[in-house]
Amino acid sequence: MKKFFYKAVEINSGIVKSGEIYADTKKDVILKLQKENLVPINVEEKKRKSIFPSLKSKKKLVLEFTEYLLNFLKYKVELSKALLMTYNYIEDENFKNVVNRIINAIKSGISFSQALRENPEYFSSIYANLVESGEKSGNLEGAIGEIYNYLLQTEETKKYIISSLTYPAILFFTGLIATILLVIIVIPRFGQIFTDLNLEPPFLMKILLVSGDFLRNYWISIISIILISIIAFNYFIKKDWFRNSLNNAILNFPIIGKIVHLSDLYRFFRTLSILLKGGNSIISSLIICEKVVFLTELKNAIRNIARKIKQGKKLSYLMRNEIIFPEPIVNLISLSETTGKLEVILENIAEDLNRQIRDKIKFYLTLLEPVAVLLAGFFIGTIVISMLNAIFGINNVGL
Repeated sequence: MKKFFYKAVEINSGIVKSGEIYADTKKDVILKLQKENLVPINVEEKKRKSIFPSLKSKKKLVLEFTEYLLNFLKYKVELSKALLMTYNYIEDENFKNVVNRIINAIKSGISFSQALRENPEYFSSIYANLVESGEKSGNLEGAIGEIYNYLLQTEETKKYIISSLTYPAILFFTGLIATILLVIIVIPRFGQIFTDLNLEPPFLMKILLVSGDFLRNYWISIISIILISIIAFNYFIKKDWFRNSLNNAILNFPIIGKIVHLSDLYRFFRTLSILLKGGNSIISSLIICEKVVFLTELKNAIRNIARKIKQGKKLSYLMRNEIIFPEPIVNLISLSETTGKLEVILENIAEDLNRQIRDKIKFYLTLLEPVAVLLAGFFIGTIVISMLNAIFGINNVGL
């Protein structure tokens, strides 16, 4: 049997309890807790604790908050009590203060959705609008469930990309660091041998010697330029002209451009389907969708559609005039407008786009691994060849 660590809330008192349970699977632990009238909010196999603190992003904190809240709402716990239970489990102090502000706002008579809007640094307009639609329809649990599924899918895609990139990145940077160390430490010693013997080093060795001297003498300048470039990028990314130029550059990039295009379309159709399913109007949904996409061309297309749809024109007709939307997708939307199942079709389109994105990422990352190996081998191999060439040159002179 395995040892599991759990945190759960007692339904009647709202007290957070934690402890350890021996069981075969995580599912067995959950069943045991439910029999004891406890709502499980976290069950993990017991592992050795890391000495490093856990640094969670805002999106990760919001995802966990949504998961805990959804668990309590499923057990028909009223919202104010569910938020208090969730607050007791949160460990991040800054986010804990945010949740506390939300609880106090609700106590003062403000709606949950409005309280979320007052904390935009954590909760997006999509989140607040879906909560508002759940409040109006009386199905807050369903709205929170939709939000959780959306956030979870986004987080899983992000984890998949990061985990897939880890190994190629390690190979590439290991080769790069090894190359820099060889150029800075080892190659100069060979250069000194040629100087002592009053010999002209081979051409490749000359290049490596000059590169090593440049890195040793100007490493502070190199690091400064990198830092200034990062700061300048963060400054200019807020400018419209720079974002437009960056968007065009990304879209024209052979591999990344296609993935970014598909990812932005997925984000748009997924968000639109969720908002429409939650009871939001098409115009308000489009206005929100404009804020969640990255590409300027798509932002402009959504803005044009939101403005013209007020005239009574169909969504598919307006999308057909925007070249950023693929023809097959527009045809599906046109079909959905005749059947009255727009939300379902939009969700299916989003799922299909997500599948395409994952397939493309998987394919390109599969190619990236051998490319990283080849690059690392090229860096180190070039230095080894130059060293051998230099050794043979010295031996020939000696002969």
